[in-house]
Amino acid sequence: MTAGAPASTTTAGSVSRGVLAFADRLDVLLMALGALGAVADGCSYNLLLVFASDVVNSLGRGHAAAQQQQGGASAATTSGVRFMHDVEKSCLNYVYLALAVLSVAFLEGYCWSRTSERQVRRIRRLYLQAMLRQEPGFFDSGDAAATVDIIGGISKDASVIQEVLTEKVPLFLMHSTAFISGLAFSIYFSWRLALAASPLVLLLVIPGLIYGKYLLRLSRKSRHEYAKANFLVEQALGSIKTVYSFTAEKRILQRYATILNGTTKLGIKQGIAKGLVVGCTGIAFAIWAFLAWYGSRSLGVALPELKHLTEASIAATRILEQMNRVPQINADDSKGLMLDRLRGEIKFESVHFVYPSRPDMPVLQDFNLQIPAGQTVALVGSSGSGKSTAIALVQRFYDASEGTVKIDEVDIKELQLK
Repeated sequence: MTAGAPASTTTAGSVSRGVLAFADRLDVLLMALGALGAVADGCSYNLLLVFASDVVNSLGRGHAAAQQQQGGASAATTSGVRFMHDVEKSCLNYVYLALAVLSVAFLEGYCWSRTSERQVRRIRRLYLQAMLRQEPGFFDSGDAAATVDIIGGISKDASVIQEVLTEKVPLFLMHSTAFISGLAFSIYFSWRLALAASPLVLLLVIPGLIYGKYLLRLSRKSRHEYAKANFLVEQALGSIKTVYSFTAEKRILQRYATILNGTTKLGIKQGIAKGLVVGCTGIAFAIWAFLAWYGSRSLGVALPELKHLTEASIAATRILEQMNRVPQINADDSKGLMLDRLRGEIKFESVHFVYPSRPDMPVLQDFNLQIPAGQTVALVGSSGSGKSTAIALVQRFYDASEGTVKIDEVDIKELQLK
């Protein structure tokens, strides 16, 4: 019997919140203001087109009026004054729009950048706190994240979340708003054209949704394969003298290449899926040709941002799973017995133990030992015979796979660690 697998619990509610699971009230306020700025910035694209149409209409009306009133000089002068007034009024709208965009774009950029810095800093602190809370067996297990993988994972995953919050989320909101406001304007100006455009929008949405779901599955598999490869490298470099002694370099390289072959296949599948989705966004050109309307182009720009949102959601889920993991040996647990008087008698009763990273290599088998209180005992044996393991079991760095370790006739599992 091997040591029990590390207990792992994940709060469904926390994982469902994904990228935004680490936001406090101030972050919620900043994100709300940033979202407001992104929405207003998205609307400015279509307002720009409306103002441009006003200028063109003013030019057209002025030219038509000039041709109708060629006979009278005074009438032509009046028409020219009215024409210049309409053009100046339309041009001033550009100035007002520029001032408004300056304000909302600053609000969008500052708020999302500020909240991303706050949340990522909180993620790194809580992640390190959660890792320091784990029992040593967690870091020995090949299935659990190795030390190198933990360090690299929190750095990479946190950077992905920060990039998405800083740039991708506001861009997605802005382009989505440009698309929705484009539909609203199209309905206002030509509802028949808008009605014809509605079914064609699905040709842009469906490929993006399918790709997001497929990317989620491939990313999880790829993460698992890279974790195995990193763990193999860490073990090889940590025992490099042993590797040289047994001339095991070629065997380790073959194992490493075999693992990387799996990641290569997953990368090819992801590349094919991405290529198909990017190619499907070219359908927007056909929609433009049919509708010649700006709203369709806005959605085509927004859909690629879904990929980054999916990647950030995966990264946040991985971090939450590690942070919500309950240690098998919880040093912060206040439950358990507290001995009024500790004599110091130690007893091992039929103890079996294997390390989580080497489940097929028993270290202790039916180990029995009794050390009376106050007596000095030396454990003597060859390397790997279990001397340090016996001390680690008394310190409760690990729990025995079978049997019991007692102090003053009390199972150490029943004692309070604190």
